[in-house]
Amino acid sequence: MDVSLAAVRAALAAHAGPALRRLEVSTEADDPAASTAALRLAAPRVAGELSFCIWPRWDDAPEEDDGPAPVRRAGVVKLPCFEKATELWLILGLLGVALPKSGVFAQLTALAFRDVRFTGRCDLGAVVSSKRCPVLQKLQVHDSQDVCNLTIFSESLLHIELSDLHSGMGRLMIVAPLLRVLDVRHCFYWRTYRSHSLVRDQPYAAVFAPALEDLIWVDAYDPTMVQFGGVERLRKLVTQLQCMDSLAALVT
Repeated sequence: MDVSLAAVRAALAAHAGPALRRLEVSTEADDPAASTAALRLAAPRVAGELSFCIWPRWDDAPEEDDGPAPVRRAGVVKLPCFEKATELWLILGLLGVALPKSGVFAQLTALAFRDVRFTGRCDLGAVVSSKRCPVLQKLQVHDSQDVCNLTIFSESLLHIELSDLHSGMGRLMIVAPLLRVLDVRHCFYWRTYRSHSLVRDQPYAAVFAPALEDLIWVDAYDPTMVQFGGVERLRKLVTQLQCMDSLAALVT
């Protein structure tokens, strides 16, 4: 149900209970200051799952190949640290997001971003690594923009999904000894095949995941620029590449 952010803030301010096990917010409002205020009120109260959805606006003129595109919105939502939340599902309609520079998401096991525009001031990798998210098991980032470099050091992550990062990822580094599933789709692709720049900026990926079992790589792939280490347990490979033989060698 679509609600106003003022109503959300009023409900949170009136809530006298010690904790919320589940909070769902769905709105078309795109006021970043109001969204920030609502999230700040929710942060100390949510001790379970938060779903915060701002529906995207769509461009009336379709793109040449991919149909209508969501419209980038001005403004930045400042995400507070949710110290007690276990799951966060954030859809921000291509508003910008500023991640908290301090604080520990001590109970967070699942984190998902969709239709988010990451600002240059936020370091997603630092936030989702073990120091800030010590028990995070699942990370999803879909249909988002401005994730250019992502470095993750996690002792807890089991599952990572990255798809349709439209500005094009330049570097990806993952060190995750417990990681079982890595799903990468159309992240480097945007930089290597859709860029109109005359500068050939080769992306680079390095993944060390000795427990990795399932690898889905539907993306640009150059065996000299994409490296996988310690993946002897790999049992499932899904790919759509011209260099399939090079990547398939990982499971032989």
